Amino acid sequence: MALSTSFQLGDKTVVNELYFIFQHRIDAFVNRKQLIFILLLIILAIVIHLFVSSYRAVMQTVFALDETSKKMVSGNLSQKTILDNREELGQVVGAFN
Repeated sequence: MALSTSFQLGDKTVVNELYFIFQHRIDAFVNRKQLIFILLLIILAIVIHLFVSSYRAVMQTVFALDETSKKMVSGNLSQKTILDNREELGQVVGAFN
């Protein structure tokens, strides 16, 4: 009887320890999953920001060239387009002037 009670007590202790270790590992996986999700959201926000910024820069140049060409068609040949970008579209603006 005492031996059986000793085994039962040992089994409960082992089960409790295993449960604690298992729960600790589950919590670590959940924390890692949340961290990865947050990092992916940050990366997605950066990519969207870069896309929108480049799109706006290109559209600003196209809009400025469109306005200048409309003024040139109406007879105002002294209109110049001035933009601060130095990329390929900036070279197009320089050639347009």
